[in-house]
Amino acid sequence: ALAERCIKIGCPEGGTVLDPFGGAGTTAMVASRLKRDSILCEINPASVRIARARLEHDAGLLNSVDVVVV
Repeated sequence: ALAERCIKIGCPEGGTVLDPFGGAGTTAMVASRLKRDSILCEINPASVRIARARLEHDAGLLNSVDVVVV
């Protein structure tokens, strides 16, 4: 509920949400459900794997999850 409120207030529909501490991907999941794109930054490889799995499961057929390692 907190992520949803913040996203609705801070990002217009069709916009992009930046989460510099991506964690398990909750912000990206909520953003997707609210018709926003998202960019997550995460340093912990275990958290990246968890977030990717959660997002792929939640995304549906028309959404995509891209992971870029830099």
